[in-house]
Amino acid sequence: MDFSKFSKKVQAVASSTAKKAGEQVQIAKLQIDKTTINKDITDAFTALGKYCYLNLDKEELVEGIKEYKRDIDELKLKVAALDKEIASVKENDEADEINVDFEEKPLTFEEDVTVVPEEEKAEDKE
Repeated sequence: MDFSKFSKKVQAVASSTAKKAGEQVQIAKLQIDKTTINKDITDAFTALGKYCYLNLDKEELVEGIKEYKRDIDELKLKVAALDKEIASVKENDEADEINVDFEEKPLTFEEDVTVVPEEEKAEDKE
């Protein structure tokens, strides 16, 4: 395998690695967003329970529960959207994998290699 082909394959692997790292950062950010929204859902359920307890004897209880339900449903939709986005990033990550085959003869040092002494290199430059 000549050096230019090898160099191109190394560049392809490096590019793929950098892209995968970027995708993993994106997935991590989406996971953090998802965790934050899930905490908001838990907080909404807690507030709903407190609201029900405090307003058990009042007529506006049902309307208040409906408002909490709408908020919780909206948050759950956001979590579902984040799940889809995470799956999409992971799917693209798997589709973009680069397969590097080294079926060509690898570089070896079995061939004659002529070593040029440093003095001769300096003379050639002059």
